[in-house]
Amino acid sequence: GAGGVPSQVCQLVLTPATAQFTAQTTFDNAIAINVTNNGVTPPGGPYIFWTADFSAPGNVPLQVGTYTNALRFPFQGTAAGLSIYGDGRGCNQDFGNFTVSEVSIDATTGNVVKLAVDYVQYCESASAPPLTGSIRINSAVPLPELIAPVITLTGTLNSRGCYEATSPSGTVVTATGSAAGSGNFNYSWTSSSGQTATGPSFTFAVPLDQSATISLTATDSSSGKSATVSSQVCSSDTTPPTVNILSPVAGESYSRLPALHVQVADAVDKHIRTIQVSVGESATYDLNRNEQVRTEITPRRSVGDMIATDITVSATDASGNMGHTSVNILLQKDSF
Repeated sequence: GAGGVPSQVCQLVLTPATAQFTAQTTFDNAIAINVTNNGVTPPGGPYIFWTADFSAPGNVPLQVGTYTNALRFPFQGTAAGLSIYGDGRGCNQDFGNFTVSEVSIDATTGNVVKLAVDYVQYCESASAPPLTGSIRINSAVPLPELIAPVITLTGTLNSRGCYEATSPSGTVVTATGSAAGSGNFNYSWTSSSGQTATGPSFTFAVPLDQSATISLTATDSSSGKSATVSSQVCSSDTTPPTVNILSPVAGESYSRLPALHVQVADAVDKHIRTIQVSVGESATYDLNRNEQVRTEITPRRSVGDMIATDITVSATDASGNMGHTSVNILLQKDSF
């Protein structure tokens, strides 16, 4: 939750006594489960309708196993497909994973004979609060004692859907963990970079232009049973370099042409070695080790007895971000 308010966990349990279930295979060898309380809704009670779709990568039949990096069915492409929606609510984009512990299909009718699946779905963003659930159809696989642990990532994503890099090493992200249930939970964390931690929070590094996968395991301290959930994050640089023209000064008049003095700074893609300078025409100059350049410039047009010139300096970093700035100065004609 925002502003330090703990997230609330809502649970809905549906059984054949309170709802009608249908489960069968559909196109792309997916399994579709529909649940509705139509016909068994108490007078004045709420109407419930939910659909759950699961598919394996490559449109092959679902098998026992864990499917990660699932995307919204039926628009998942070559990835696993997942879509949980209902009661008039759905997602344009789905992200998540699911584990199939048991599956059996009637080859003649396509009806699901047995199914045990546990899922985690994130709506619109991989860092959104998760929807977690379990489905059992004629299965002896017990329901999990824990609703799947929840990973909440702090901070906002940049335009590339990643965390903004703050240095050449990338950035540091903090995650918090929680789990739903009646017990007291112990939390343990791992990351694909080898970092580990225990406790409800985890701070980990994400290298520049790379992804990191973190996993949270929540263990019930009384029963010893546990559940694990994973999340993938990335780091990229979308911040352009800062370009400062130290000389000449914008709006100033000069009796003689001053040297061009430029300084460029970039917190992530350091050591930018060239800049582009436009003074009516364009030129490229090398920066020195202090990321500066000094050179002579040429004025281009007259304004009365003065010569006006616009100077634009641009710098592009290794991530393709361009920063630029401009100044306009006036020079006396008779100084040339």
